[in-house]
Amino acid sequence: MRWQETDQKGVFSRPISENETYIKLVGDAGLTLNREHWAINSAATIVPTGSFVPADLAARFRNAWAHLRFQHPSLAVEVAPDDTSFIYTVPADGAALDAWVSRTFSVATDAASSADMIPTFQPTPYAKLVYIPRSGELLGHTAHWRTDGIGVLLLLDALLALASGPSPLIDPASLAWGTEVVSLAPAVEDAAAIPKESTPELKERGAALVGTFAHTVGAVGIPYLGDAATLPAGTRSAALTFSRAATEKIVAACKARSVSVTAAVHASVAGANYALADPGARDKHYTSTIRFALRPYLPEPYSTPAFAAGLYTTGWMKRVESRASWAERLHNYQDEYRKSITRNFLDSHREYAAQLAELIRNLAAGPGWRAAE
Repeated sequence: MRWQETDQKGVFSRPISENETYIKLVGDAGLTLNREHWAINSAATIVPTGSFVPADLAARFRNAWAHLRFQHPSLAVEVAPDDTSFIYTVPADGAALDAWVSRTFSVATDAASSADMIPTFQPTPYAKLVYIPRSGELLGHTAHWRTDGIGVLLLLDALLALASGPSPLIDPASLAWGTEVVSLAPAVEDAAAIPKESTPELKERGAALVGTFAHTVGAVGIPYLGDAATLPAGTRSAALTFSRAATEKIVAACKARSVSVTAAVHASVAGANYALADPGARDKHYTSTIRFALRPYLPEPYSTPAFAAGLYTTGWMKRVESRASWAERLHNYQDEYRKSITRNFLDSHREYAAQLAELIRNLAAGPGWRAAE
């Protein structure tokens, strides 16, 4: 599934992998509602210092965005019309590059913050970057099949490194376009050297992982405004920020108990779901995903920031019971996270993703299916 130049010069293609297919199917579930499930938004607040002039930032970020595409060409990858492959087109000239930048970079002068912009996003074939002068924010937006949560942070870091350099960036049109294709991200199946041919053992392991999704049936959820017929509205988020002192106490308490902060937070999220649930639903079990970044388990260079624009993540479902205490849930999650990622898991991941994709297709074909976000 490596990138290959097509019959058209400067146009490269590779098949969409099993893992990317699964993620894309989930995202596409909202298309009938002009939404995209699991799209990733990432934001950074910029505070210019020294010689950086706020009035120059929009032009600086636009230029850096074009350079970022050269470093990470997968930002410009699109889904082919056949919906089974990805396409990357090398800019033929400066005008073609500028056209791409104009489609994907914008300045939102009227928005107060990223919270205003995110609910307005609709499905787009491109990765996008928005500069919001009033809040000083840079807002990235992309389909999940293009990258993951760690990847978008690495991309933001690379963008800011480009934009904050001591010397002005050269005209991006003068970069050696055509050579950037060596940096097109491979699928995780290739990056991790996952076996191409399945075996009964791999099928069994994949089925066991898919089986964890059965825990979602009958699980507790958080009440929402409306009912089952209510269409999804714009994405909103809320954050709770702890002080440095409180954070240090939390970390110390976790270390004293030989558990990770991740497991402790996960146990608290489960508790919050029960606290917010309808009283009649609080005897149900709680199901959520155990998430792992696959980047640390990949060989170089795929484990490095050079391949930030690649989808290298995984997860499975974990169930905890309503009657369990916070401490019991904590240790349940700690045991799950301690499993880490093994070579056997990686080898079965192609089969796992393929079976998940088939599960979603069967659900979509069944009665009562309605796209949700």
